[in-house]
Amino acid sequence: MIDATQLRLATGLKVNSALDNPQNFFTAQSLNNRASDLGRLLDGIGQSIRTIEAADNGITALTSLVEQAQSIVQSARDELAASEGEARLVGTVDLRDTGTGDLVADLGIANGATLDIITTDDSGAQITQQVTIDTGDTAYSLAAEITNAFADNENGEIVASISDEGFLQIESADGRSFRLVDEATTAITQAGLDALGIGEAFSTETRTGAGTTDLTATIVAGSTVTSISLFEGTGDLVEAGDLIGGAGVSYTDADGNTAFSLTTGSLGITVTETDGTSTSSTVVAVTGSFQDFVDSINQDANLNQLVSANFDSSTGQLSITSLDDQVANVEINVAGATAADTISFGFGDPSGNLDPITAGAGAEDISIRFNNSTEALDSLANDYNVLRGQIDSLVADAQYRGVNLLNGDDLTTFFNENNT
Repeated sequence: MIDATQLRLATGLKVNSALDNPQNFFTAQSLNNRASDLGRLLDGIGQSIRTIEAADNGITALTSLVEQAQSIVQSARDELAASEGEARLVGTVDLRDTGTGDLVADLGIANGATLDIITTDDSGAQITQQVTIDTGDTAYSLAAEITNAFADNENGEIVASISDEGFLQIESADGRSFRLVDEATTAITQAGLDALGIGEAFSTETRTGAGTTDLTATIVAGSTVTSISLFEGTGDLVEAGDLIGGAGVSYTDADGNTAFSLTTGSLGITVTETDGTSTSSTVVAVTGSFQDFVDSINQDANLNQLVSANFDSSTGQLSITSLDDQVANVEINVAGATAADTISFGFGDPSGNLDPITAGAGAEDISIRFNNSTEALDSLANDYNVLRGQIDSLVADAQYRGVNLLNGDDLTTFFNENNT
């Protein structure tokens, strides 16, 4: 009796074995076993909840990163669309901070200086508007004058504005190319163009037999500029293997008008980088072929890092592609032309009517400014890749005890002791 009492006191149980009370003992054993099973189930459910919470926390963090990635993608789309859909010249000087705001007084531009803006209308005909900078004009009034000139007198082919950074922006609609020519008696001059922040797009272009030189810039959409289709006198398309020029060699446009003839001399290209000092060039004599000209560019160790060239025999077109945002402008150089020669490649203008160079003697230079977005797109791509790396890290960390729902792992949770 004493032993039984001591055992009960020690265990806290009235029934310690089946000998004490078989019915109560086995009932208690069954209840204890079920309680143990339910405890294990509860632990498993708790682990599953923590796994789901880890995934939920990961999703919350990922949502913000995905929204940032979507914003970057949209920015890249906008940048690419802007680059390919319009020709655009953006300055590099904050014109809001010139002092009084007067472009004449602050920048030293001559009062009454003019700039011709040339483009084509929807029919392909050349249209020109001239803007004048007078005393008292500000960056904003200059941008408004450019926009209003085409809005009031044409169909709004060219618009200008001042960006949030204070830069002068001149752009076209519908991907059309345009030219800026500083040829008036009262010129803006290179110094004035530099002060406006657009000087690096300009180069000296030699025109006509009188040797007239103008500061010009041809602004084209995207990173590739293509000439008009050139035809032989027989009506056949010019092919890459055809001679550039020579006695009796003349090529026409689709309407039969002489587009390119070079009796003597050479055809070359000069690429200027944005630092203004680095230039690369190559020259091919008229006795060479258009393919020779293309090869001289693509095989030049300096040039082929900046531009590439191609002559498409199926269309009779010569094209130049900018490969780097460091390309400020490209000049197509014609040397040794005679008064009877014609230089009108129509780069960037399928109609061939965008301010063609007339017959001249000596040298003609065609200056082209690309509307690249390579650098901007590269920056956006880098930002996007950084976000992807962060997303991958978050996904890898959104696990609990080796189970990662965001990584596609299965989570098994039992809600009864039979594991069903």
